[in-house]
Amino acid sequence: MPSLSPHEVFKRVLQQRGEGETLKAAVPVLEGTVVDLDAEPALAAAKVSLAEKLPMADSTIRATPRAFEATL
Repeated sequence: MPSLSPHEVFKRVLQQRGEGETLKAAVPVLEGTVVDLDAEPALAAAKVSLAEKLPMADSTIRATPRAFEATL
């Protein structure tokens, strides 16, 4: 997963459910493999962003597993 994912998951769950639920939701995210957002996944995310009309974080989260042949 891209390095943005823990931030996005924590922020969304905190916004919707409070800190107790957020910590529970964060555990599986923190157990995953986090990859740096370097040039290759960033360029792939830009293409996804344009093609699917997604904002930066969403397109990065979608494009990164594809670049590493992983499952989101």
